[in-house]
Amino acid sequence: MPGEDRTLATFVLASIVNNYPQGQEVALQGSLVSICLEQLGDQNPLLRQWLAICLGRLWTNYDKARWCGVRDIAHEKLYNLLSDPVPEVRAAAVYALGTFISSVTERSEHANNIDHSIAMTLINTVSHDMSPLIRKELVVALQWMVLLFENSFLSVALQEEGRTSQALADVSMSPIMGMRRIASRDRLKILSPGSLFNPDGGIIPVTVANAEAFQSNSDRIKRVSSSSSISSLGHGQLSNLPNLSYGSIYMKLWHGLTTLDVDPHPSIRHMSHIITNHIRDQVKDSSVPKEVNDTKITSSLSLPPSPSGRPTFLAGESPPSTISATELHRLAASRSSHLTCRTRKTLPNTISEEENDINSGRKPLVTTQFVDWSCKYFAQPVMKFLQDNDVESSLHYEREWRYQRNSALRCEARDEQRKIATGKLESQVFSARCPNPPSVIQFHPYETYVAVAGKDAFSIWDWLSGCKLSYCPNHGSKASRITSLQFVNSHDVSLLLVGSDDGTVRLWNNYTLAQHGLEPGLVTAWQALADVQPVSRSLNAGAGSVMSWEQRAQNVIVTGDVRIIRIWDAESELKVQDIPTGADCCVTSISTDVSESSLIVAGCGDGSVRLFDRRLPPQEARIMTWREHSAWIVDVNLRSNPQGSGKAITGCVAGDVKFFDLRRNSSLATCETSQGMTAMAVHKAADTFACGSVNQYISVYNMEGSPLNTIKYHEGFMGPRIGPVSCLAFHPYRVSLAAGSMDSSISVYSIDPKR
Repeated sequence: MPGEDRTLATFVLASIVNNYPQGQEVALQGSLVSICLEQLGDQNPLLRQWLAICLGRLWTNYDKARWCGVRDIAHEKLYNLLSDPVPEVRAAAVYALGTFISSVTERSEHANNIDHSIAMTLINTVSHDMSPLIRKELVVALQWMVLLFENSFLSVALQEEGRTSQALADVSMSPIMGMRRIASRDRLKILSPGSLFNPDGGIIPVTVANAEAFQSNSDRIKRVSSSSSISSLGHGQLSNLPNLSYGSIYMKLWHGLTTLDVDPHPSIRHMSHIITNHIRDQVKDSSVPKEVNDTKITSSLSLPPSPSGRPTFLAGESPPSTISATELHRLAASRSSHLTCRTRKTLPNTISEEENDINSGRKPLVTTQFVDWSCKYFAQPVMKFLQDNDVESSLHYEREWRYQRNSALRCEARDEQRKIATGKLESQVFSARCPNPPSVIQFHPYETYVAVAGKDAFSIWDWLSGCKLSYCPNHGSKASRITSLQFVNSHDVSLLLVGSDDGTVRLWNNYTLAQHGLEPGLVTAWQALADVQPVSRSLNAGAGSVMSWEQRAQNVIVTGDVRIIRIWDAESELKVQDIPTGADCCVTSISTDVSESSLIVAGCGDGSVRLFDRRLPPQEARIMTWREHSAWIVDVNLRSNPQGSGKAITGCVAGDVKFFDLRRNSSLATCETSQGMTAMAVHKAADTFACGSVNQYISVYNMEGSPLNTIKYHEGFMGPRIGPVSCLAFHPYRVSLAAGSMDSSISVYSIDPKR
């Protein structure tokens, strides 16, 4: 049968087994599990999506169907869908694996091993997926590991969040330290495995001679730390917590969840915080000091209060109820502990005792509307899909108008590009001031918009009318700053891609609607680079995230303070490949070819310029390295020509601009500009480039390296001088130059309109 018909049949079956035990039983008898598994590789993506949803609904709270799936290794077959090119299929696979974990009613070692394997596969495969839809389903799936193995996660949370504070409290009370207050800068030294405290207040290194004393002191610390834990948690609960080694699967899962706590997408952060705070709040409640008579603490030492900076429950969610230490000790001996808003057994002494826990009464802490949203596809009228291609619709006419406008602008811009050979780029057509010094500036190719970023916010200005259209915080971390801006789908309804120096990328729509009282909308957000560390500008770091958008291929190319160039496919929302740069420093600038040559040129912090061909295997993709610059590369630009060859224009902070033929291993020419170059821009079509200086001027040159003009001050007689230039950008088509200065001013310069 056609895939469309089988998709409808799968949707009907998924509806029959949805929260309907009789339907689940009949479907299991009809071998629905094996029938769905056989077709997971079908070419129809909607069928693959609904096969996974149908399986997830079939074994939800139905242990027999789950064990039928175990016999058919259903979880391993679903793993193949975690790399599916369609995001909705990947989300459906995560949903099915999540219900696979939650559907076991009687725990066993076999069931635990399978669930551990599924959870680790999900963490390793989709935790950094580009699609927030999938990461939301990941949080929902992982919550069941937290609820099923709650004691293990309590133990991990105690180890992770109590290790430092316990060690500090124990060492500060020891005879070695006396009652001396520990400075914050010494706290890391206390926990360092290669140092010991000197009774006089200094730090002495660990040697063979004092290693035995160090080990003896460590043993004493461990014993006191254990007694401190007993004092804070009560004997009943502590004896029930398993002793987990470092690097255990629960610790890895906990680290995965805490990573999701700082996810770039706010909804995912919200959901993950609910899960982790479910554990943290129990640890925090257990560590609150109580009266000696109330808690019957025999030790004189107590665990310090938990840090106040720990995330709390967000609005709209009910936090778990809390109980006192006495009640905790009393309820642990009973059969109905109520640490949370759900019913469960007494905390078992070991994991094997936890295997008999009945799961049917557990309620999820977080849920999504993914399956319900997927069902809406079948509720849409058939005519809606025909209207998308209706040549008489208003959407079609709007799109045709935009295409005609874009074509007319490109024709008009070609006249400007010819004038630059004899004209000067010095007529100021726009000037304004920003709240912060601009770090990035970018023209919209077809609208009269210019996007400006400073710190962790961006603003949109209409440079033709001079009005400010919007101002929007990027909602990154407090220490992050925006380092890249790119317009996406600029020929149609455009979006704004924003990259930050912490490796996150956010995509915004409706970015000009602030004038109507509306806020820009966050379309998606993801961690494009995982190992970026924002630091001050230096040889090895400080470039932040360097980003390039390829409209034709729908690719996002991201690099920066890392040793790789990462390519993301925006259509499938998957990582395409990582290309090693081969450099021991950051990438400061990147440029890609708009043709089909698949070339990438990257400038680095050590002055090297590297050429990559992504058609080759990643380890062989670097095909050329030029080392003619001696300092930080400010900008690189890759230009192709009709003859099939190309050239690159590069500039560094030392002020030298070089022209390279991609087929040669040395530069063709060098143009010496002033020292202290802080910004550089090359026009994509016109034969001109501009260099900004810390000495408060902008120089404009042609492609032969001859100076055309210099911009030193604002328009007007004896006008104020411009500040040190922080960013430059040419319009993609018009001969217009946008500039930002450290005095928070932004300007746009064009050819004299009278010429």
